[in-house]
Amino acid sequence: MKQDLSDVFRHSRAPSATWTHEKVQDVLQALAAHSPGSWVDWEPFDEQWGRVLDADNQVLGFVCARVPIGAARDDVPLSELPSAVAWIRFRSADDHDYRIFPELLEEVFGRKISRNVNYEDLSMNDLWWATVS
Repeated sequence: MKQDLSDVFRHSRAPSATWTHEKVQDVLQALAAHSPGSWVDWEPFDEQWGRVLDADNQVLGFVCARVPIGAARDDVPLSELPSAVAWIRFRSADDHDYRIFPELLEEVFGRKISRNVNYEDLSMNDLWWATVS
């Protein structure tokens, strides 16, 4: 059964003045600290998501710049990540384990999103791709 991400986004959808690029960067660095050789991939003023890639260029996690939502690979202990972020867990960013209403994403991100993604059979990479810019 697919995990529905709608509630996570619904509860976090109002952009907050306290959710700043500095806080996003801090959370990305906290994620990166869990894997030697990892690095942050994010253009703060151009992209709605930052991501952390490990030394093998596999996704370790994502952090949304618009609202305090993140996704962390299941080998990263959530107890060591900031609790102000609503966390989604994943085994692989390519696993199609999720679903969400695209209209909700449009509301959160304030724009139309791609219809080239199957939002009923979604991976974390799909979510990132559909909403990153």
